[in-house]
Amino acid sequence: MERLSGKEVNSVVAYIGVSGGYLGNFSYASHAEFYPAYCGLDIDPNEFNGTTRERFIAILSQADPLVQSKIIQGVIDKYPLEHFEDRFTDGHLTEGEFKQKQRIHASMLSWIPDLKGKGLLAVQDLTYNYQFVQETLDHCQTLISEHDCRSAVDRAHTALHGYLKETCNNAGLTITENNPKIQDYWSKLKQEHPSILID
Repeated sequence: MERLSGKEVNSVVAYIGVSGGYLGNFSYASHAEFYPAYCGLDIDPNEFNGTTRERFIAILSQADPLVQSKIIQGVIDKYPLEHFEDRFTDGHLTEGEFKQKQRIHASMLSWIPDLKGKGLLAVQDLTYNYQFVQETLDHCQTLISEHDCRSAVDRAHTALHGYLKETCNNAGLTITENNPKIQDYWSKLKQEHPSILID
């Protein structure tokens, strides 16, 4: 993948969501803060014309692949899948809309390593292991010290959710709840994981 296609850029926009021409809950100010806070990039969207959606599309489309990978990771950090799970639970998203978010989320995760030049990596090969959690906690520390606690909480929640889900999958534990949350996975692990059960 040399860089994102127009269709893939539009998928990222669809993942965030658009209302009245504006991207997600971005204001012009928070959109400007997004790039240094979540992506580690010195990008000023005020150098572009249009709405937040139009500016985001222009920035993402024109960026080189490495910068695109950082922007996509920033989108995932700012809008983790759990954000849309909560909106689905609250009735702000339909089941079809939430499933679309899930599909795009999986696609974005697969684009990141390819854009970084590391080759294709199937989503099912992504591992939420101890090292991943530790790297996430280090990232959270940076977010807390340089930005705000909410960003760190979102990032840690995403990592822990993925780690517990992967642990259940590896142990062959099945979750029956629709759109299981962290507590569902943790409860299943406590009750059924062979390394936790004590005779």
